[in-house]
Order: sequence, then structure tokens, then C-alpha cells
Amino acid sequence: MALVYAATSPGNLPGDAEVRWSVSRQLWRGEAALEEEVGTFNYAVGEDGRRYSFYGLGQSLLMAPFAGLALVLAGAGVEAATADLVERQLEELGAGLSGASHGP
Repeated sequence: MALVYAATSPGNLPGDAEVRWSVSRQLWRGEAALEEEVGTFNYAVGEDGRRYSFYGLGQSLLMAPFAGLALVLAGAGVEAATADLVERQLEELGAGLSGASHGP
């Protein structure tokens, strides 16, 4: 069922799921702050001026294996457009499995 969901999803993550996906990616990088390209206002600003998630780590940890695979693909020289498409499908799959996806 999860594969059907990933295969038919639009590949975008609005709001809190986008924040959790960014946290998952940043965990692999050893960072705590959100990625710069996160386009949501669902974050808190730290004393250092950087943006941080105010959500717990649980769902981000569940999404972490998918984020790691996406980062490996992007770093392996996979064509940018292909890596982006695969990454978006993996983030949707990770969000769907963790319950962070949008809507019913």
C-alpha cells in the first residue's frame, strides 16, 4: 500500500511534513537547523537567527532512512531532475508511513 501511495503522490510536502523532512535530512548532515530552502512558517527562530523545528523528533526519525537514501542518490551523480523526482517520492513515502502527510 505504501508503494502505491508513493507512486501516485504528487511529490510535495506542505507545512509540518516539509519541516519534518528537512529535520530528517539535517540529521544525516549533523545539523539541527532547518534547511534554508524550507518554504514554510512552521518553525521557531533560535538565538542564532537560524530556523528550528518545534516538533518532536519521532516522525523525523521514521523518515530518516528515506532521507538518507535520497541524499545518497543526490550525491551519487544522479541527474538533478531524476534525483529530485526520486527524492520527492521518497519524502512522500516517508511522510505517509510516519503519519506526517497532509490530509486524510
